Amino acid sequence: KRGMWAEFNADEEARKADEKAKQEQERLASTKADQLKPRIEFLDVMVSELVSPMSMFIQIAKQSKVAELETMMADLAVSQMPKPADFAPKVGQLVSACYTVGDEWHRAKILKVLPGSEYLVSYIDFGNSETLAIDRLRPLSSKFASTEAHAQEAQLAFLNLPNDGFVSDYAAETYAQLRQLVEGRQLVANVEARPSNAPIQITLYDPALGRPVLEKSVNGEIAFAGYAVADKRALSSLHNSSALAQIESLVDEARNAHRGMWEYGDATADE
Repeated sequence: KRGMWAEFNADEEARKADEKAKQEQERLASTKADQLKPRIEFLDVMVSELVSPMSMFIQIAKQSKVAELETMMADLAVSQMPKPADFAPKVGQLVSACYTVGDEWHRAKILKVLPGSEYLVSYIDFGNSETLAIDRLRPLSSKFASTEAHAQEAQLAFLNLPNDGFVSDYAAETYAQLRQLVEGRQLVANVEARPSNAPIQITLYDPALGRPVLEKSVNGEIAFAGYAVADKRALSSLHNSSALAQIESLVDEARNAHRGMWEYGDATADE
C-alpha cells in the first residue's frame, strides 16, 4: 500500500459505511414517524360551500379575515375595469364575475370555456361555481388578483364513500345530514393532513359541544349515521391510526344497526 492507501483498512471502512447507512436509515425512519404523527392545527371556520358528500370549501372565521373579505367585496363592486372588445379569458385565469344571485361582483377563476361565449367559473372566495355569459365577466385588476383566496377546499378526514351505487342512492341523504351539521354554523376544524396538490383533510367540531371528541365530530356523526366508510389510505389515517380505528368502530356500528347506506346490508360487499 502506498500514498493515500497506506493506512487504508477495508474492513474498517466497510464497518464505517455500514454504521453510516444504519444511522441514515434511523434518521429517515425517525423523520417519517415524526411526519406521520397526529396533527394538531385547530382553525375557526365556516363551511361556505358543499361540493360533494365528503368535500367542501371552508373560510377562516377570524374577524380580521371576515372584515378583509367584506372590504374587498365593497371595493370590487365600485372598481370594475372596462371589458375589452376582444376579451376572451382562458382556463385558469382570474376574472371579476357578476354572480347571478344578487348581481354582485366576485373574484372568480375560469374552469372551462363553453360554446356560445359561456364560461364555467368558480368563485374563489366562497367555493361555489356557475356558468356565466361573457357579458357578466370583466378583467380583474391586479390589486385584487394578488390577494389569497378566502375559500379553501377541504375534505372530511378518515372517510370515503363506497364506489358502487352510493352517489345515486344516498347522496341526497348524506347532503341533508351534512347540511344539518355544518350549515350556518361557526365550527372548529382540525387539519389532520395537508397533502401536496390536494384538498386539506379536516375533522369538524361544533364548539358548542365542548372539548373536541371524534365521536361527536361531523366526521364521526357521518360515519355513525351510516353514510361513509373508513379510508385507510388517506393521509389523515396514516397520520392518526387511533382516530382511524375509532372511525372504523363507528362504521361497524352503523353497519350492524343497518343505518344509512347499510339499511339493506353491506354496501361494500361486492367491492
